[in-house]
Amino acid sequence: MNNEPGIPWNKVIQFHKDITSRAEKGFFSFDPVNTDEERWTGLSDFRIDEIDGPWGLSSDSITSRGFRIALENQKPETIFLGGPCFLGSENIEGSGWLPRWQPLLYREVIIDEGEEGTFITPESSQWHLNPQILSMAERREISLSEDIDVFIDEIIRKAALLIQSSGEEYGPLLLETFTLEVPGLRNDLRRESNNTDVKHLPGDWVLFTSTNKFSAINRYMMKDYEAMENIASQSGFNPGGLRIFDFKIEETVENTIEPLPVVPLNDEQREAVKEVLGKCSLSVISGPPGCGKSQVVVSILMNAWAQGKSVLFASNNNKAVDVVRERLMRFESEFPIAVRAGNKLKRNISEVLKQTLFMASSAGRYKADAGRIEAEREKKLKEYRQTRVRLDSRIPHRIKEYFIAALSGYEDTREMTLVLDNERKKVLDEFNNTFGSSKSPDSFRGRLEATRKWASTLPDYRQKKELVVQKHSQLENLISESIRRRNSTTKKIGTEPETLETSTWYTRKKAAVELQIWLQNSQLTIQDINENTLKPISWSVDFERWSDSVEAAECRNNYMELAQDIRQTIADSAPIITLLDKLEAEYRNRSVELRENGLEAREIGSINLLIEWTDWFARSLLHQESRWDILPWSSIRRITRHLYRLEKQFYSFFPISKWKEIRLKGDEGRDYLSSIIEVFRKWHDSKLLFEKARKDAIQVEQDFNRIRTRSMKIDVRNLPDSFGINEWKEVELQCRKSGSLADKASIEWLKRSKQEESLSLLKKIEMSWNTLYVQNPLKLGWVNGEGLNFQKAISSLGSGCDVDSFRLIKTLLNSGILSSLIDSWRDIENEQELIS
Repeated sequence: MNNEPGIPWNKVIQFHKDITSRAEKGFFSFDPVNTDEERWTGLSDFRIDEIDGPWGLSSDSITSRGFRIALENQKPETIFLGGPCFLGSENIEGSGWLPRWQPLLYREVIIDEGEEGTFITPESSQWHLNPQILSMAERREISLSEDIDVFIDEIIRKAALLIQSSGEEYGPLLLETFTLEVPGLRNDLRRESNNTDVKHLPGDWVLFTSTNKFSAINRYMMKDYEAMENIASQSGFNPGGLRIFDFKIEETVENTIEPLPVVPLNDEQREAVKEVLGKCSLSVISGPPGCGKSQVVVSILMNAWAQGKSVLFASNNNKAVDVVRERLMRFESEFPIAVRAGNKLKRNISEVLKQTLFMASSAGRYKADAGRIEAEREKKLKEYRQTRVRLDSRIPHRIKEYFIAALSGYEDTREMTLVLDNERKKVLDEFNNTFGSSKSPDSFRGRLEATRKWASTLPDYRQKKELVVQKHSQLENLISESIRRRNSTTKKIGTEPETLETSTWYTRKKAAVELQIWLQNSQLTIQDINENTLKPISWSVDFERWSDSVEAAECRNNYMELAQDIRQTIADSAPIITLLDKLEAEYRNRSVELRENGLEAREIGSINLLIEWTDWFARSLLHQESRWDILPWSSIRRITRHLYRLEKQFYSFFPISKWKEIRLKGDEGRDYLSSIIEVFRKWHDSKLLFEKARKDAIQVEQDFNRIRTRSMKIDVRNLPDSFGINEWKEVELQCRKSGSLADKASIEWLKRSKQEESLSLLKKIEMSWNTLYVQNPLKLGWVNGEGLNFQKAISSLGSGCDVDSFRLIKTLLNSGILSSLIDSWRDIENEQELIS
């Protein structure tokens, strides 16, 4: 068939390819802003020194609290280890390009918890390249190796050589080695974070699981779509099986196949099976829950198997596949019919292969026992024919009709007995009236005539009485048979029949129905309880500081936010505090030098005078002597006069003793004065710098006061009075320890609340059982006999049920032991209803 106009198969294929590509992007992209998800977690303080594992994992390495709780409650079906990670981006509709944390490589792993600790153990044989890297290379027209797995092994080998020489771990070296081999992707894989929302990126390695929104790895599916695109673009394209998407497809009528009666079907179900097996290439079967769709599926599978056909049964719901698989198991007495795949925890491929090989190797033995098998077959056919004859003879229907007739006869007998009693009373009254007193002859003759008439009716009454007696005898026989069957069933469940005669156990309330309802409700309750919630809790008295998980989690957030605030404040304040300490030391040294030179630490009117004097003094030193220096208007004389005027303006800056020393030194006095001014200027400059640094430190002090106030609100002890870096680092460490304790308390409080909820449900099951028909002899006999273990197991639910007791009661509830009791109880009630 050629490609039909109006059906754009290429666009159909591209549409599904685009859906698969988006699912793949979402699977390997993680939001670095939201680091508390259940699907993935960063790993702090985690490094890989051996590329093939296993790798130790501490409890504090998992940074996502949601992932940790999900891992403790129920391990995911598939877990991957990814890394080293890089900062990529994803175009989210309505939000634009957002940062995404992505792994370069990934590998399927399992998390083992043992006595020696927790380990991440590889499940797959090798590391795989993130498919998004291939897409990035295609967009940039970069050609990678045809065999990607071999290329990745070479990258790992080169990184291992670098590790031997440097001693570093695999994370950064793998990323560096990859960018060296593919330099065109360096900018994409080495992008720095410039997003204010991403302040702290997760570590080099992450753990992530599958998701319910999309499938896990679609690399090979993408290759299939690309191959289909190439084929669809060629001329003369035959869509083949893709024609199911064409609603104009014509049915191909084939011979109608009558389904084998392997499972009971009504008319609609049988017609649906015939449609699928016969003339329809595509069928849709719909209906509300409980209408028998699974029954139709089982019939289709069994009929196809009987015809030697292979069928793939698939669903987006594992439970639907499990239901069909369980129903097929009833037909697998010796030879396997179905193979369960797709679910790692429930697949039975290896078991079916082993069983098939065993059947093949035992073919000779089965052939040798052909006579025995034929004899068993004849025996089964004989039993089948006898059963068919009994069913065709309608014996069960006739028995029911006899019961109904007997009950009707019993009612007729009672009515006839009442009629006879009334007639007998009338006759006796009439006879007494006739013979009990003297009457006249005429009166006696009339009454005698009435007596003759009455006597003539006696044969009719005798005949009616015989019929009544006969019916009564038949009814007594039926009642006796019902009593015998009732007593036999009563002994079967461990109760003496005599207790039924003296007890008011039968109240026409259908106790068996109520017991059936209790069993169904208990099974549903047990099914909703996770046995992991009953495991012992690692409880500590320190956790009682908080009342519940929410309060502990809130406290943990407060501690961690405060610790982060302290760390950030220390980082921001450290340069200012360091500079302040340095300037303070410099100021103290200059003050000591000032005192050693006999000067006072005091403020002066203007430092500019000293600066100007120093400038003019420097000019005098640079002056070249000449013969004109003796003249009053010479430059040296002008400089000397200016220096003198300046000295008169700041003479009060220094004590008189200093001026005396200057004068005594004569021509060298000004040299000595310059040294004093230099000391004073250095002290003054250091003082100004120190005071400016102190003003800058006011904000630092305000920040630490803010942290101190915040710390006091959440009851942090031993707060330092100053803003010393080391003291506040101790406070940060204290907050992180308290936050870690609160985090553990939140987890354990959550476990405790779930455990209490589960124990409460189990207690309700125990109480409802103990209050159900407390003095009923049928229940008392059963719990003291066949149901003794069940009674002990149900009693353990009220005294703090553990995992073993929970598993035992769950097994007993689903084992059928109560169903057997309910069936017997129902039979006894039915017989008692006939007896009553």
